[in-house]
Amino acid sequence: KYIQQHTKQIWIKENAQGFFAYLVFDDSFFQYKKQNNNSWIGLDVGLRNTITLSNGEKFVLNKKAIMKTALKIEKLQSVIDKKKNINKKRGVKNSKRLLKLQLRKLKLFKKIENIKDDFYHKAVNHILNSHEYVVVEDLNLNGLREKKTENKKRDRAIHKELQYISLSRFFEILKYKAEEKNCKIIKVNPFNTSKQCSNCKWIDENLKLSDKIFKCKNCGMILDRDINAAKNILHLGRVELNVREMAANLPIRLLPQAGTSMLQLEEDVRIMVKRANIVLAIWDGKSKGTLDTIKKSIKYRKKLHLKLLTN
Repeated sequence: KYIQQHTKQIWIKENAQGFFAYLVFDDSFFQYKKQNNNSWIGLDVGLRNTITLSNGEKFVLNKKAIMKTALKIEKLQSVIDKKKNINKKRGVKNSKRLLKLQLRKLKLFKKIENIKDDFYHKAVNHILNSHEYVVVEDLNLNGLREKKTENKKRDRAIHKELQYISLSRFFEILKYKAEEKNCKIIKVNPFNTSKQCSNCKWIDENLKLSDKIFKCKNCGMILDRDINAAKNILHLGRVELNVREMAANLPIRLLPQAGTSMLQLEEDVRIMVKRANIVLAIWDGKSKGTLDTIKKSIKYRKKLHLKLLTN
């Protein structure tokens, strides 16, 4: 009865696994209650640990099940190719046997999709139900797939794993669920988040991808590599939001003096638009920038803004 009152639409859809009913509810059907309001969490994604949180929690996708299913698809594809060649010689386009093989392949693809969707939905719900601010790296996923090194065999293995875990699907689910639950996603520059010590900000330039533990030679901290990265991401997110809040307090529109040209005003606007990106110039992962230096930079830009208007 409760579902009937809140159902807006329903339709039937067919895919490789059969027929499914899709229901659309109004917003009042979903009641989200966060355990810790205004709480923060940093999030690092990777191949070894799919999702690592700054509080030490880890979510690992069952890649073995995906790889096992993917291997079945590869073998099935070779059978389909052979069957197509046989049909071509016989002058047959689509035999019943070929259609059955293709349907079986579609079911295997759907199985992989369901494994990933189930994992990501559960992980995202767990994260967003407990935290209001989630900080993630602003990753170029296409760039990761196209990245090449001298070790071609290793590149192929990494590219295949990236294809299996589908990080783009994770970020897609995270984005729309955050909107539903009124959570905020903050993206930060991924530069040196793994190489930097989350305690003293020392950078280990010799850190390898194979290293699972981060050992700081400056302060002596020993921590899981992915947790250390998640803590750095969380810290950058806090800095980013503080800068946005401070920058938002700057005057966006000031009355110009008589005779100020349009070109002057356009230049002034461009300077003010850049105020939200101040953190990228200061907190670049190399320097030990602090909020004090960021405040000084904002004050300098404010003076420059006033100077442009009075000239």
